[in-house]
Amino acid sequence: MKSLILLSSCMTALLVFAGCNGSGVGSTVPTDGLFGEMPRLALENRQLVIGGLDELSEAGSKGQQESIIEKNHAEIVELHKRIEKAGKEIEGKKILIEIGEGLPFKVAEPAVIGESSVRGINMSTAIKNAILESTEEIMVGDRVPGKFDRATKLTLIAVDKNGEPLLSTRTMWRNNDLGPTDDIMSPLYHNYPLPVGAKGEIVVSMCYSDHHGIPVWKAERMGRIDHYVLVLSDSNLAKQAEKSEKEARESAKKQESAK
Repeated sequence: MKSLILLSSCMTALLVFAGCNGSGVGSTVPTDGLFGEMPRLALENRQLVIGGLDELSEAGSKGQQESIIEKNHAEIVELHKRIEKAGKEIEGKKILIEIGEGLPFKVAEPAVIGESSVRGINMSTAIKNAILESTEEIMVGDRVPGKFDRATKLTLIAVDKNGEPLLSTRTMWRNNDLGPTDDIMSPLYHNYPLPVGAKGEIVVSMCYSDHHGIPVWKAERMGRIDHYVLVLSDSNLAKQAEKSEKEARESAKKQESAK
């Protein structure tokens, strides 16, 4: 009984955040992409949690509530086993990152898919960051026209097998090398070039859902991810990716409002 009370409390808390606006599980979510079955299972997880909350909110008696909780708990346990299996199948995969035109980098170490986890309505896959090595001097501090510097804004774009942009994330090349001097009064303390061969991280993240769970349009796009492309944030490809993502989000909202 203690576990039922705890689960009931957790489900009630989720109800506040998730709302009861789930739609059917999307069989259109591909499973042959980089992340395998995980995007589809994230959507199934969302629907299972929200579906259980819907049933719980309509239950007429304490006995009905306990029956719903037991049934939902059993289904969640089974789904979590499938998620664990799917996570193991993609763990260790290397993630291809293409370096966009004009960026002074080469991949020194690829990003690698790590463990996947699920907690309530949230699912994520840990990813070891990619290490990029500079192929030319990179400035720190004062910006030089036409020269790449450490603060330059970048966008990491997830694309499908045909190179079509699906999702995008703003990022930076994370290099923590210190300058050539400890003298705070020296111009070289704040402004200096990093040599060719300097290394830094690019963060690649994969969180399938927030506290609302994963929307169908996003699951469908995540299921199609084949690799990533790193570009300047003001590049045409970055703008195209942001526009495509915005249109998909707005289209989904219109469809939901029309129901």
